[in-house]
Amino acid sequence: QLTAGGNVQVNADAKEEHRVEAATASVAVAIGLGGSVAGAGIGVSVSNYSTVEAISTNSLITAGGDISVLSFAETLVNDAVPNGSGSTMVGVAMSVGLGAIAINVSILQVDVQNTSHAVVDHTGHVGRVLEAGGDVTVDADSISRLLDLNGVGVAISGGGISATGGGLEITLTVQNSVMAKIDLSGKDSEVSATSGKVTVEAKDTAEFDSNVA
Repeated sequence: QLTAGGNVQVNADAKEEHRVEAATASVAVAIGLGGSVAGAGIGVSVSNYSTVEAISTNSLITAGGDISVLSFAETLVNDAVPNGSGSTMVGVAMSVGLGAIAINVSILQVDVQNTSHAVVDHTGHVGRVLEAGGDVTVDADSISRLLDLNGVGVAISGGGISATGGGLEITLTVQNSVMAKIDLSGKDSEVSATSGKVTVEAKDTAEFDSNVA
């Protein structure tokens, strides 16, 4: 049992930031008839799997003020690299004479799967599990921002060129698990906010920004 004259907070939070930038080589080649050039691609993978849980299990909490059980997960992926080029992925750029060019694809994969849970549960208790003089808040929040993840494709200049392959592939995925709940497992259990309100809320926000030119 936990008793406080003021507020009681059970908080769990995590924040991750990934900064990504990659560029293949820029090649200037003069080749004769029948010559060939091969440009390598780049593969960049960013995976963010975080678990954040604020849980009160089989606990009795009494507070003169507010009772808060809060879980917050935030992930930011961008290309804010110091002295970077402004583009997350840059393909192969070539200047050639007569000949053939084979260019591999540049790939960026970002996968975010975060867990944010705020839970109050109790079994077998008769009476008040949470008793607050003010508010009772159970809140789970997840924010995923995948921003400014841009790509510049292959640029080729020259005469009599046969080009194969090449390009950019950018895949952005967000699959979060967000849950807020009060589970008392019995009709005789109670949650009380004497002069405030009881709020149970789960929020999942995902923001994407990507451009391929």
